[in-house]
Amino acid sequence: MMVAARSPERVAHLILVSCAVLEDRYAREMKSAIMARLSADDRLEMDRLNALLNDPHVPKRDELQSALFRLIDKTEFFDRDDAPSERVATRKGIFDSVWPEAAALRTSGALLDIARGIRCPVQVFHGDYDPSPAEGVCAPLSVAIADVHFHIIKDCGHTPWLERQAKESFYASLEAALMTPPRN
Repeated sequence: MMVAARSPERVAHLILVSCAVLEDRYAREMKSAIMARLSADDRLEMDRLNALLNDPHVPKRDELQSALFRLIDKTEFFDRDDAPSERVATRKGIFDSVWPEAAALRTSGALLDIARGIRCPVQVFHGDYDPSPAEGVCAPLSVAIADVHFHIIKDCGHTPWLERQAKESFYASLEAALMTPPRN
């Protein structure tokens, strides 16, 4: 989104897959969905891990954060197609390097301001079972971007390419979006 807004000559068509919510009020809904999908024991463990991770001096942060991501991972799928993979470990590194800044941009409203600068067509793919509510992406982007189209994927969590029931329709829709010339 940032590149499309800041360098419009470089981006003719933007496709967002499982985009994060763009306003903090929707992030609270996401946290509620995650907690509702966990067992009582897992909720207690998540609270414990979050408490530990709030202390910047706690040792073994990487291990604690990996354990937290494994819990969250349980909530992100409608019908996962494969066995647990290295996805949690690789996502953690990306999260650590990107998310604090992105969260601050969301909280300040700057992320939505950036989206308002996008002039190219945008297509958004989002699972109907993603704990990050589709409304938290669709509602803000509908106001911010003139040419935006939403594809809500049925029976699909946060990672459409790993969903048994949704991945074929996701790939077909994504291919169609990639093959469609952008409108001006």
